[in-house]
Amino acid sequence: MLIRKTALSIGLALSLGYLAGCGNSTSADAGDGGGGDSAGGATLLGSIFKGPVNGAAIQITDAAGNVLASGGSKDGVFDIRNVSLGDGMVFIQSLGGSYTDEATGEVVTAGSDQGLMAAFTADELRQIIANGQYIAMTPETTLIAAIAKEKIADGAKPATAISDAIAVVSRELISGTNPAAAVPGDEPLRIGNLSTALPKDQKEALARNRAISFSYEAQSLNLKPADALELIRRQGEDLSDGKLDGIAKGNPVKLRDKDDREVDLSQRDQKTAFGLARSRLFNNTIQRLGRGELSDAEKAELEKLGFDTESVERFNQGNKAAEANTAKNLAATNLP
Repeated sequence: MLIRKTALSIGLALSLGYLAGCGNSTSADAGDGGGGDSAGGATLLGSIFKGPVNGAAIQITDAAGNVLASGGSKDGVFDIRNVSLGDGMVFIQSLGGSYTDEATGEVVTAGSDQGLMAAFTADELRQIIANGQYIAMTPETTLIAAIAKEKIADGAKPATAISDAIAVVSRELISGTNPAAAVPGDEPLRIGNLSTALPKDQKEALARNRAISFSYEAQSLNLKPADALELIRRQGEDLSDGKLDGIAKGNPVKLRDKDDREVDLSQRDQKTAFGLARSRLFNNTIQRLGRGELSDAEKAELEKLGFDTESVERFNQGNKAAEANTAKNLAATNLP
């Protein structure tokens, strides 16, 4: 399996027992940046992460599908000016763009009708803009938005639709799948810049783990890397009834794998499978740490995150010294 040595996977090491002072920040949703543009209206900042998605078209629409504003992403972030918000629900959607699949190292180019999504009430977005925060667009926010859209169509109020959708994704997919169960903060995250070089705190590190893990789940299903986005879309349909059971509107949710074989999600425990995908990603990072394969820059990033790299280095140095002594003793000709 090909694992890229990037800061994306490094941030996941926050959850390891080597952490020094791993507090659970109450400001995990805060971002840095802009706010209002007095000359031309509100400015919405956002991040789009499956790793960072570059070159995607971004559309902001109301519940009826009317376009309120548009723009594009670069290196996983976007900055859309002149956003005029009314009332009710607002959807932010990405279309197209490319990112690097962490499970395979392949560059994935999304179709012009494929991407990620997020949903907020207009009041939420006004507050986010006023605070200069980033909205986060990830696989889990896409699931939340898909569920909320169905609930709005059924007559739910926007705030209720979003809160109910968050509860569904938390219960049916995220809860109990944290590969480092003792670390808090494993919950849906809708605000924050996930495309920075390293996550700001544990909540962002765990959110990145969840986003990347969809690629590992797609790989376990023998799907093409690009089909991770289709898996996310179909899971959104699956969850519209409040259950991740592989059934959408009474029909089994089915995909085609890269060998053109049918994959029936109704025959799969998807929550358990997602937890295993998260563990695979997490364990690969642990193994790299144990083998001493991190660069100085990566170590510095971990230290900035509060990770005690010195204890790992001492452990690795001790192992190397023991190996050297063993080789020396085996080569000696004067043993009794």
